[in-house]
Amino acid sequence: ESKPTFVTEDTLGNIWVASKRSGMFKINKRTGKTKNYRFSPLDPTSISSNNFDENQKTPIVVDRNQNLWVGTKNGLNYYQKEKDVFVRLFSLQGSLNSISSNNINTLFLSGETLWVGTPAGLDRVNTKTMTVERYAGAQWLSMVGIYSVAKIVSFKQGTPMNGFWMATIGGLVYYDENMGSFQDIIHPDIFGRYVADLYDDPQGNIWLSVPQTGGLIHFNTTNFYLMYGFTDPELDFEHIVNSSTDPHSISGNKINAVFFDQKKNTWVATNKGINKLTKTKNLFMPVSANNDKEKRIRGNEIKHIEIDKDNGLWMSHEKGIDHINNSGDVVANYVSDPTNENSLLTKETGTFKILSNKNIWIASEHGGLTVLNPTKNLFTRYEHDPDNENSIIAGKIESIYEDNDGIVWLSSTGGVCRYKDKEFTSYLYNQEQRNNHLSGVTAILEDSQNEFWIGTGANGLYRANKSDMSEMEHYKLDPKDKNSFASSVVLTIYEDKNKNIWIGSGGEGLFKYNRTENNFTRITIENGLPSNTVVSLKNDNNDYLWMGTRNGIARLSPDMNLVQGYNRSDGLNSRIFYRNSIASGKYGKMYFGSPSGTMMVNPVDIKPNPEKPLLAITNIIGIDKNNKESEIDFSAGKIEINHKIQTLEVNFVGLSFNKSEKNNYRYILENHQENWLENGTSRKASFQGLDPGEYEFLFMASNNDGVWSEQSDGIKIAVRPPAWKTWWAYSSYIGLIAITAFGMVKRRDKNQLVKLE
Repeated sequence: ESKPTFVTEDTLGNIWVASKRSGMFKINKRTGKTKNYRFSPLDPTSISSNNFDENQKTPIVVDRNQNLWVGTKNGLNYYQKEKDVFVRLFSLQGSLNSISSNNINTLFLSGETLWVGTPAGLDRVNTKTMTVERYAGAQWLSMVGIYSVAKIVSFKQGTPMNGFWMATIGGLVYYDENMGSFQDIIHPDIFGRYVADLYDDPQGNIWLSVPQTGGLIHFNTTNFYLMYGFTDPELDFEHIVNSSTDPHSISGNKINAVFFDQKKNTWVATNKGINKLTKTKNLFMPVSANNDKEKRIRGNEIKHIEIDKDNGLWMSHEKGIDHINNSGDVVANYVSDPTNENSLLTKETGTFKILSNKNIWIASEHGGLTVLNPTKNLFTRYEHDPDNENSIIAGKIESIYEDNDGIVWLSSTGGVCRYKDKEFTSYLYNQEQRNNHLSGVTAILEDSQNEFWIGTGANGLYRANKSDMSEMEHYKLDPKDKNSFASSVVLTIYEDKNKNIWIGSGGEGLFKYNRTENNFTRITIENGLPSNTVVSLKNDNNDYLWMGTRNGIARLSPDMNLVQGYNRSDGLNSRIFYRNSIASGKYGKMYFGSPSGTMMVNPVDIKPNPEKPLLAITNIIGIDKNNKESEIDFSAGKIEINHKIQTLEVNFVGLSFNKSEKNNYRYILENHQENWLENGTSRKASFQGLDPGEYEFLFMASNNDGVWSEQSDGIKIAVRPPAWKTWWAYSSYIGLIAITAFGMVKRRDKNQLVKLE
């Protein structure tokens, strides 16, 4: 019966609580003293009813003198704090000067006017004279002929308009105080429908719960206030609903409550859980051309991407190669036609390269390549001829590279091929010659210092002599040198705008070449990479290094201090990306090719999350030798366990509520570990067989953008030895040994005396 239905606070330090059937309560925050105001049929100055319910939106309001207006399920009340009495106002049959219904839905104070919303309409009460004026059907003429008001919310302050919003049974209505008029918001999901609740956020926007529509409607009121009542149904409204195919959509379509916290975050309670709405939409968007039945992006598996000098986008895939211009129109689809040599060698295309002369070299997935002159729409095919030593190299072309002199280099599993003066020259791998730098070449780069780099798929990284392709230096793992090159699999080599050389490896992370020291700095998942397999590299316009990996996309800051990872929660439709399928547009956009199409991001849209996670231990579990689990109380900030606990499991969390699945963790158990242990996204730490002693557990968490919290408060852990291993037990053992030894010596002496006698 005392179930709270509404809570508010005055400026005198009192909390006022409306209850289901027990009237109204006043709680003094300082003293904790509580007073209950209940209806009494013998006291005309008591509250008019003990009944409130959850459907009432604002049944209690406090005026500037700290007196209260209280709407119950049976009448309106004015509470005078000085006299501690209630003045009642009821609906009187046949009297237009009384409130329209005794069932009060909502109250709204504006200066000396109290607006009262009821199932029967809207009433205006002059708080000085206590006179009532009914507005429904008079000043307010509803377009749908229904006048039930569920809630009233004020207009945003500081705008040219004065007035309020009303959630009604027939839609969203607003009162323009300057014009003295009521108007309906015309929107197909709102007009003529029951608006169960409305909420105004700190920015003055409106959020609506419309059961017939389902979900939540966000009304951006910027245009409304700037253009004096004008709204654009398409641009100003957003319908937020649950989608079974989108794990990041709202959890349910029945809205129970909306709350805005001090950091302006929006929280939504539904019938299926609590949701925090992210402040940013998906960063990554799929690339889709302006649809045309004849010319469209034909493939899904985007093997390679390049940008031409006109900012046109080129993509190769399983059905050929497409060219999209800067306006998003597909200019051409290049395909293979077995009956026409003036076409691609095969429809399945792999890597390609736009050369400085604007010709495009396009590798077939099955060996050979096609050279396209896009200006003249001419195709030249090259296939390996085993009888011609000057033909193109055999096998699938893995990489195409144009060096500083305009010479084209090709690589395959069998070696490297150079195209110069319209002639191919091949440098082949020969096991007997042990020229391993020519086996399975995956990447070629001539840097700004004219050093020629070769990456292989099994033998690591090399520098070679470009003139004869002889090996100059082999970079390989030295277990004694942490700055040695630690991978045998090179997937990509890239020189950035600042002449830094980067190498993406298969399984060992990202390497930066330190030219002066002739060694490498390594970045791995321990530094924030989503994967140690880096397949593509490219700078953006702000010198961030972007990379495609086997587990999403990553971005490295210019100072190398921050790695940010992006996954499906950021809009990616795939976690796997193809080798060297990356491009940077003229205006800063980044493009990435995957088995599910091309993804695009504009780095200027990335707004880093500066909020550090709040830290908490969720529980601590002790597990004995029989695998029996028991929860350990850590509320005092310390725990004590005995020798029977074989495994101690600590569970923790970093609360940030913004893509928290990307939060990373590290921890340390002092007196057991020397260094912090990187724990990835796991929120659990386990310790087995701890020796008796004193320990302290600490952890840290980073948010979705890699911003780390301070270390947590420590949990003291005392591991007690078994009774037979305590100091007093050992003292007893020593004493017992001493007594035994003394007895033995005494008996020996006694026996010797007997012999002498």
